[in-house]
Amino acid sequence: MATLDKDSMAKLLELNIKITRKTDFVEKISIISDTVKEIIKADRCSIFVHDNNSHSFWTIHTDGISYIELPDSKGIISEVFNTKQTIIDNNVSSNKQAIQSIDAQYITNSIISMPIMGFDETCIGVVQLLNKYDDAGFNDMDKKTLQFVVNHFTTFIQIIAQEN
Repeated sequence: MATLDKDSMAKLLELNIKITRKTDFVEKISIISDTVKEIIKADRCSIFVHDNNSHSFWTIHTDGISYIELPDSKGIISEVFNTKQTIIDNNVSSNKQAIQSIDAQYITNSIISMPIMGFDETCIGVVQLLNKYDDAGFNDMDKKTLQFVVNHFTTFIQIIAQEN
């Protein structure tokens, strides 16, 4: 079984210190996103929150795009949200559920999408990393690392979701 290297472990531990020093939720989410991308070696990170009223997902954090809003009835995000299961897909171009038109300039090759579970075990959103830097794609170690990080920012996501 693969384990995180010492540098990655140190970055995860340092993450705790960084986010406790900040008071702004958006800044905390950005720090968390940057850290997880660095450790997992992914190009982009998006964090989606579900809006029950509009039946859509909207981003509280994205890389490369200012804002994304998607219907909750289609796509990988919807599947992750509804099944509460993480999806790793290292061949996104052949996935019929993938929504390729969000950023016409960006090509998604690999993806890991994980549900964000709220305090009462309901799914409140989805975190998604795109394009692993190596050719091997995302793996189980990436999933475990992402779960560790998601556990840290669930409280912030829950607060943001309740405010909006």
